[in-house]
Amino acid sequence: MKPLPFVVFALAAIVSATAEECAITQGFNPVYSPDGARIAFQRLEGGVFKIGVVELPERWRLASGCGDGAPAVASAPLSVEWIEAGPGNAAYPAWTPDCALIYTYGHDTETAHEAWKNGSQSGYGLRICEPDGTKRDLTRGRCRDYAPCVSPDGQTVFFVTTRGVESESASFSKAAATRLARLDLDWAKASHRGTEARSSGHDGQVLDLNHAEAQRRREAGSFAATEGARVDVEIVLDAPHGSNSGYVQPAVSPDGRFLVWGQLDDFFEGWRIYGARLQDVATTPSSSQSEMSRQFAPCRLTPASLTALSPRWHPNGRMICFTGFRAGDPGWGVWVFDLPSGKIRRICSGENPCFSPDGATIAYDCGGMIRIRPFGPGDEPDATLPDIREEDAPEAIAWDCKIEGTEKHLDISGESHFAIGDDTTMFIRATLNPGTQKDTRQFLRLSYAEHPRAIQLYASGGDLWFVSFDHAGKFFAAKSPLPRDGREAAVIAVRTPTRLILSVNGAAPSVVHTGGAIPLDTPQDLTAGDGVLSLEIGTGWPHELPKPQPLEVPQ
Repeated sequence: MKPLPFVVFALAAIVSATAEECAITQGFNPVYSPDGARIAFQRLEGGVFKIGVVELPERWRLASGCGDGAPAVASAPLSVEWIEAGPGNAAYPAWTPDCALIYTYGHDTETAHEAWKNGSQSGYGLRICEPDGTKRDLTRGRCRDYAPCVSPDGQTVFFVTTRGVESESASFSKAAATRLARLDLDWAKASHRGTEARSSGHDGQVLDLNHAEAQRRREAGSFAATEGARVDVEIVLDAPHGSNSGYVQPAVSPDGRFLVWGQLDDFFEGWRIYGARLQDVATTPSSSQSEMSRQFAPCRLTPASLTALSPRWHPNGRMICFTGFRAGDPGWGVWVFDLPSGKIRRICSGENPCFSPDGATIAYDCGGMIRIRPFGPGDEPDATLPDIREEDAPEAIAWDCKIEGTEKHLDISGESHFAIGDDTTMFIRATLNPGTQKDTRQFLRLSYAEHPRAIQLYASGGDLWFVSFDHAGKFFAAKSPLPRDGREAAVIAVRTPTRLILSVNGAAPSVVHTGGAIPLDTPQDLTAGDGVLSLEIGTGWPHELPKPQPLEVPQ
């Protein structure tokens, strides 16, 4: 296969770190090519993001090359081949199985206000550079499409996007909700080739759709790149909890069966790594987001005590590496996690790790340099941190509180089954008459010695709120819309040691995560408002909601 015809620059020096690692070039976010012979990476120069590729010397492609005690300085400096020689930002490189590169590219020539006023399509989209150097835009729009990854069969690109969110923006620094999306790569390439043929009479002008058609395609997850062409971007996961939440850096397992990604559930929470079977992520064009979410239950893989993002798979398909930080660490570190056993380990300082195709080395960035180190038996996870997986809740056991239409205060002091410990999942099953008013209306309050308003269920502004507190006494809540016509609402609310889950009339559950809900051992009083038509409270997992499933990977 011919090398990519990039513009070539020489790196002035190669920095040696230790006998156990090699520093190869300045930059960050490294990723090995499928044959392990090259590394693509990002670098920030003069305020512009650039993507470069370095050819690795033969001795550095295996673990023995870095760990044999020989000097880690090459006889000649490594050459960096730049993907984009012109203006614009290029970032987040990802290889396809046939050694093409997909990355985020954008060249803003307007301010954000000018782009909004002019309806500009200039943003950050996905671009592909084929092995022969041919470049094509896969996506375009006044938004951000970034952090792509390619499925092992080369047919699908998963990526993060701001398409269709209220805070949609083309700025990398904009704190906006993000969605997880995918694109059929073969379809996108074919669409682009057809567009080139059809658009020759239009001077390559980018034309916007009329408002109604644009809105329809936004709702369907589609957009137009040029007149006569449409690339279908399928949204597979919406922003989890509004504008202060989102996703980053998805990764598909080597066997194509699982997807992992970084997820931020709330601005005040840290990043966690989630995973799911791709068959659970799969939807059809006719599936609504609510139908998909109802069937889709991602598994949180990393514990609440560990900030974790940027996952990538080991070629054995049972282990991931990622960027992580835990209180007391000297800084960001490279972590590895064995999914079947739940064992986890920090192996060195650094960020954005990536395994080589043979699993013998791991590349990462640290101190502004791309580094390579061996990965062997001494680096494999050897300990289990608490709270790696969601609790395995027992089957539900409920107590009927016999509330029928009038406000009641029930003395539950001494009722041990109302105690909710650190490892207890409890649920509320209720039928409510919310009425049509939008003022605050209390439906349920559970009081404990540990907190007088430990668990609440109330309506405010047309929404139902399910409220509790964490170990530090911090308020957190899940909310779901109530029927606007005053119809009765069938409510399922679940409180686990790490989450609040709320579903109204069978809609997709609203889920909010916390580092740990406050344990409640001394029950005192239960207050049910006059809008509560029926009520059950119990421990375990209610049958109406799908129980979170662990991510099963090969042993």
